Amino acid sequence: MTKFIVFVTTFLLWVTTCFKQDTNRDALTYGKDFPDTIKVEPSFYYPRDKDPHWGKAKAARLASLTRAREDIVFSPTYKRIEYCYYYDNYRNCYGTTYQITSDSTLDVWDDDWEVWHYKKQGNTYFIEQYYDNTYICGFTKSLIPLEFVGLSITTTVDKIDTLWIIDHSVDYSPLTLHKTKVKGTIYTKDKVDSPPTLLNGDTLKIIYGSTNGIPKSVCPSLPPPPPPPTDKVTFVVTKEGRIVNIENSYAESELDYCPSLMTDLIRSLIQFGQIKPATLNGQNVNVQWTL
Repeated sequence: MTKFIVFVTTFLLWVTTCFKQDTNRDALTYGKDFPDTIKVEPSFYYPRDKDPHWGKAKAARLASLTRAREDIVFSPTYKRIEYCYYYDNYRNCYGTTYQITSDSTLDVWDDDWEVWHYKKQGNTYFIEQYYDNTYICGFTKSLIPLEFVGLSITTTVDKIDTLWIIDHSVDYSPLTLHKTKVKGTIYTKDKVDSPPTLLNGDTLKIIYGSTNGIPKSVCPSLPPPPPPPTDKVTFVVTKEGRIVNIENSYAESELDYCPSLMTDLIRSLIQFGQIKPATLNGQNVNVQWTL
């Protein structure tokens, strides 16, 4: 009988310890069992009974401009910021999750996982990250959510060439592609003897990109006009083998209506790395190239 009591006591202690460990793990992961949702702004509702002709498609189109912020709070340093509207009992939201993981790092994720490094400077934070072969830096007035102020700058990962600058003080067309001063003559492709190639001799590849499937939070602009059959990206390959001055060669296209698509294409070009320059009369030369 004594052995049985000792066994039961030991078993209960083991079970309690295990469940306690699981609870602590969940608390660490989720902040609390049931996170609080705070409606920071008045919600937008589109009830069908007010207008029987009001369909989901119409509500979705209008809601692209009329969503309200809701904060899902797991802990003071772990939140999801969402922008939502309601259609009858249907809740439609997009958002981003933020978690401060140390006194200098912030994790941010929606479709991708990003790690930012920050440092408090007066009433703002200097923030920077290395992402997909680029370096990004700027200032924010808050960490959750990230609210940039002034300009943010994106450069090549070695910080030699500036790629683009975003002015966060304007709502429309905030992206400016940077122009690097190139030393020497820039030839057109029909004036060189041999084209630029990858270091292994392969030709520069076509880059594909589309706004199809990109969430509204990334491309909030109004729908673009019908695009031309093929968008073209123009850039300069310097005689040193660097790709600079990347730009959209069409006046209007998807690339103009969705800056994130353009920046993704630039990152794809940068991933080519060092390029074998074009040549003219046996000498490496600068050339303007198009894909």
